[in-house]
Amino acid sequence: AIRLKEKEGIISYRYTSFSLILSYIICICIAILEYLMHEAEPKLQITITGFIILMTGVFLRRASIKTLGKNWSIHIKYIGEQNVINTGPYKWVRHPYYIAVVLELSGAALYFNSILSLGYIVLIHLPLLLIRVSLEEKMLISKFPQQYGSYCRKTGRFMPMRAVI
Repeated sequence: AIRLKEKEGIISYRYTSFSLILSYIICICIAILEYLMHEAEPKLQITITGFIILMTGVFLRRASIKTLGKNWSIHIKYIGEQNVINTGPYKWVRHPYYIAVVLELSGAALYFNSILSLGYIVLIHLPLLLIRVSLEEKMLISKFPQQYGSYCRKTGRFMPMRAVI
């Protein structure tokens, strides 16, 4: 199990962590409630697809946390001894952790055959996530102007900018 003790540091935009955690919980609750209240039989193909997407998200999130090591935090935080991580999944995209969260939520929504949860992801969670990414990148550029700027020019935010081979 990945267990990382958070280091002290300067936390910025604390509300984003709370907002995203709450949104994640709400999204999962919507999926479960819709599943429990829905009278139609769930579609097995959608459930299996959802499970595969959910597990892909779980593994990507674990890989992202492991790669970040001591730099990982639920907050937008500057520790002082940090540097720009460009290995592991961060070699291909700047925000694999957030991609993993979207995969987890989308997978859970499909697993429970929940249209409402998918709508919630698109209308509520994704905009919150995009705000978080924007604020996080603003902090990273201010702390590592050369290093992060170069990384941004070579690496896509959510999609690889070069062939993955």
